[in-house]
Amino acid sequence: MILNFTPQRGDHDLSVERHGDRLVLNGQEIDLSDLAEGETRSAEEIGNAWIAGRVQRQNGQLTLTLIVPHGAGDPVADAPPAPLQVAQDGLVPLPAKQSRPGSYAAARAAAKSRAGSVSPCRKDRG
Repeated sequence: MILNFTPQRGDHDLSVERHGDRLVLNGQEIDLSDLAEGETRSAEEIGNAWIAGRVQRQNGQLTLTLIVPHGAGDPVADAPPAPLQVAQDGLVPLPAKQSRPGSYAAARAAAKSRAGSVSPCRKDRG
């Protein structure tokens, strides 16, 4: 699963968990297992305010964009976070608001301890 991010100013928190082809966004489960190869669904069809744009399955992999809230003056507003390739189930570390320094770094470190579970996507990958 590839998660792209679009920053949006907001004071809300976002929690993301992956369970196969299901996502849990702030406690609301979204089952994407019925999305066929090559199929695309709009955010409106999915019906979750945290999803922006389209969700698609290509080469067996789901790709979607999540709205990531940020605080006032947060650098994420000027430079969207890099996409994440999420290979294992569980809590997904997200960019943190500037008002909580260190939490994103801590979450990334924890994720890296689970070998290969989350990695930045590189455009040079096929």
